[in-house]
Amino acid sequence: MVQRILALLVFAGLVAPGWEATPSRQYAYVFDSRARFIKIDSQAARIVDVGNLWWLGTFGLTKPRSNPAKDGFLTFALVAPATKEQDLQREVIVFEPDSNGDLRKDATIDIRARPIPDARGAELTDLSGLMYQPDGSRIYLSWNESGGSRTAILDATSYKELAQVPQNWATDRTCFSADGAKIYVPFAEEFLVANVPDNKVVERLAVKDMVGTRAFFSKSVVAAASTATGCKAAILEYQASPGTDKSDGTLYIYNLDARKQERKIEANWYGDVLILQDGRTILADLKVLVPNKLPDGRTVGSRIRRIGRLRVYDLGQPEKFNTITVPEEGTGLWVGHGGDLCIYTSAQALAIVDLKAHSVAKTIDNPLSNVQAVVFLNR
Repeated sequence: MVQRILALLVFAGLVAPGWEATPSRQYAYVFDSRARFIKIDSQAARIVDVGNLWWLGTFGLTKPRSNPAKDGFLTFALVAPATKEQDLQREVIVFEPDSNGDLRKDATIDIRARPIPDARGAELTDLSGLMYQPDGSRIYLSWNESGGSRTAILDATSYKELAQVPQNWATDRTCFSADGAKIYVPFAEEFLVANVPDNKVVERLAVKDMVGTRAFFSKSVVAAASTATGCKAAILEYQASPGTDKSDGTLYIYNLDARKQERKIEANWYGDVLILQDGRTILADLKVLVPNKLPDGRTVGSRIRRIGRLRVYDLGQPEKFNTITVPEEGTGLWVGHGGDLCIYTSAQALAIVDLKAHSVAKTIDNPLSNVQAVVFLNR
């Protein structure tokens, strides 16, 4: 849902050889869609019921280290007081960890404030995105309504609403310029460029102008990241071969600040892509298109399946890569700050992956259903 600025997590006793522990206590929180989470710390993994809430969407993120106002992370949940959808309140509940790492209610945000005229009276359906501005000063919170999408821009300390825009800006492919003066928001075939903080759209950048076009090839912006050298976007151009893990295509890395193409990787695969915060490392979660078999044995259409292989590319040597084997039929991938660690989720297991050693450090059983977010905390 959701680009992600996360704090470094080190699992004492669960890490690969060579990792250095820190004096602080460290946690990861894995959330599902039933108001439950696992808190993983250096001693144990335990599941905690956080209340009788009806959650339409849960999003977590870690505050950038440049924001000294509060330590830790936030989780946002759109909730109702019971399980009746018709009684849904248009509020967002903010949870924060206390000094022991236990979640507590920190604030309630009424996202009906300053409604946009053409969306007035629209029914809110779910949260769709959450992100921090890299300097930690603002939070972008997006949700869907029957009349479209909206984004509230909040002060990161007081949660006071500063502005709203009638689009979904808080995506996992939205990024900021290196100087923080511009925000780049991806849409189907272009990036919208707006000023910070007045949110005025000043330019639109067409994807085809960045990488060109080829007949019969699909093209999509699959990742973006705010880095010290600019906002970098990954654009995957591919022609998939159904039923295999092969694809004929190219992954382009484009610097939106500099308006130039930086790297080109020949991609004989299709999958999800992440650009790590260092701006040098690309992580690909490989997928394949397979027949969709029903429990009764019938085949109806096709579906996309994760095949249990991660590829790690160093943009300094884009022709080379390392492969990490993870559980098949995965459901998501979350990377810690600094790019040393990620958690790969599947219905049965949580794989803690050491991206520097290119191996799975630990696999634990997953008692949750429908994991929606993984958040990292370094005390």
